[in-house]
Amino acid sequence: EGFEFNVILGGDNIITKFHPYLILEVNPEFLRERAKITLEQLYNHLKMKGYILFYIGKLKLIEVDLKTFDRKLGSNWICIPENGQGKLASLSRSIFFNAVNPLWVMNYFK
Repeated sequence: EGFEFNVILGGDNIITKFHPYLILEVNPEFLRERAKITLEQLYNHLKMKGYILFYIGKLKLIEVDLKTFDRKLGSNWICIPENGQGKLASLSRSIFFNAVNPLWVMNYFK
């Protein structure tokens, strides 16, 4: 809740060496209040580390664009290493099916 940047800095060596996928809950207000950084600083740091940033939409992954990003709401971000872009379609498909599956099980579409 606002300390994501601190955790990323603490794991900097592991992140640099292994480039893991990262999932973060990003709330600009908490970042400002608790970690004393801006959303732009978090975004820029992750981009500098070689990540492509997406937020998890209702049915798919949407690339983060700070110009249009809704700063009032927190959101879940998935940070994909640039060399992991091949998994993007698979991840987006999984999000879609996990969102739709409960409706399917309840016979919503029948």
